[in-house]
Amino acid sequence: MKRIIAVLVLACSAFMLFAAGPVSKEYSGKTVTLLIHPTLYKAAGGDSGIKKEFEERTGAKVEVVLAPSPEHIEKAMLDFFSHAGSFDVINFTGAELSKEICSNLLPLDSLIASSPEYDFNDIISGISAIGKYNGKQIAIGYRMTQVVSYYRKDLFEKAGIPIPTTWDEVYIAAKALTKDTNGDGKIDIYGFTAAGKAPDELAQAWLNAFYGYGGQIVQKDGRSGFNTSSGIKAANLWKKLYQEGIFPPDYFAWGRDDFINAMAQGRTAYGCFTASYYGNFFSGSITPEQIGCSPTPNGGVNRSNGWYLAINKDSKNSKLAWELIKDLTSKENQLREALQWANGPTRISTYQNSEFKKKWPHADVLIIAADNIVRDPTTKEIPRILEAITEEITYIMQNKKSTEQGMSDLSKRVDKLLGF
Repeated sequence: MKRIIAVLVLACSAFMLFAAGPVSKEYSGKTVTLLIHPTLYKAAGGDSGIKKEFEERTGAKVEVVLAPSPEHIEKAMLDFFSHAGSFDVINFTGAELSKEICSNLLPLDSLIASSPEYDFNDIISGISAIGKYNGKQIAIGYRMTQVVSYYRKDLFEKAGIPIPTTWDEVYIAAKALTKDTNGDGKIDIYGFTAAGKAPDELAQAWLNAFYGYGGQIVQKDGRSGFNTSSGIKAANLWKKLYQEGIFPPDYFAWGRDDFINAMAQGRTAYGCFTASYYGNFFSGSITPEQIGCSPTPNGGVNRSNGWYLAINKDSKNSKLAWELIKDLTSKENQLREALQWANGPTRISTYQNSEFKKKWPHADVLIIAADNIVRDPTTKEIPRILEAITEEITYIMQNKKSTEQGMSDLSKRVDKLLGF
């Protein structure tokens, strides 16, 4: 009996090795360095996920350098200036793929052509288009970050309030749903929440309203579009939400995780979240039956830049770097990342997968959101623009500046960053 069990174990081990693909001696002992945002690394399973499997399959070592925004840009640019090739694979948002960055990245077209099994055409075409520079593919879509509205169905139904379809309606619903349910003088449920932390999380949340009101960061004449009716409306909305106690008093300390946890802990009724955050809502008492999903206000317009993986043109391990990108964005792993680690998939096949649809019942809303994305302008100055937005909107919310003065000052600051 023991002998039979041993044979079965060996057979299973052999099958698993075969299924994962043969170990390539070509990469044994080599190292590839990945510069990546901590959240994106978690979306690939972290140390015990795809990285570990890649190392076991190839015999190579993956050196991971974690860097939040905008630190990853600073590290990448220093590496580009020195031509050291310290980072082989680097993550960028779509808005960060400026001329200054793209000129330092390796065109991937020949690598894609030599990898028909990768099925590059399965990646959503709009995402791939953002990853092009001078007609060449220089970045591969890794994480879709379309924004949708998640809300507590039970709270809206109990209050008899319709789901907001405009940003003006967001204020009305949020005011009605902000409640002291315990009668102790403290708000237990906020009708609407968003991230509010400096240097850029407040800006990223606020831009959804700004774009929803029809705003543009850069207008046709190349100048800032903040000192407009769209900017004034979005700034006044955030000011009212804070001044009237609809946002929590410690709003400016709320980061991405606080914002997500508010929904998971039942402390908010509504928010505009990156779609992939859905997988993080059920760590507490909230159940999937309580969470509804709809397009963002004003026709589903949402701010999304997506995250991309690119190869440093000074990389000394470009072939191995491409193998790592393929593993992180393959059909099989994009599905796993979405199902196991709440990543926002970039492949058509993932959205069509029945298992994905079962776990993400709002797949159709995600497709609507993907078709209504507004992307930040492609400029290396985007981190500083986001910092300026956060600072000026904070001044307005705290009544340190009038809305008109704050938006005027913001436009002047951004114009200067744009070269005016």
